[in-house]
Amino acid sequence: MKGLFNSALTALSTLAVDRVTLDASAFTALTDTQAPTATVAPGYTFNIYVTQNIAF
Repeated sequence: MKGLFNSALTALSTLAVDRVTLDASAFTALTDTQAPTATVAPGYTFNIYVTQNIAF
């Protein structure tokens, strides 16, 4: 199951849609202190839906 989870996160890390790029590489190592980033061009929006708590 962990391998499937890591594969999905790797796919997310390469996602680029309508000038929105996501860097999900931090998700692949959940124990690291590195935070994931999202870059959005001015004038564009995106939504993120989560199903579990996220600590900030």
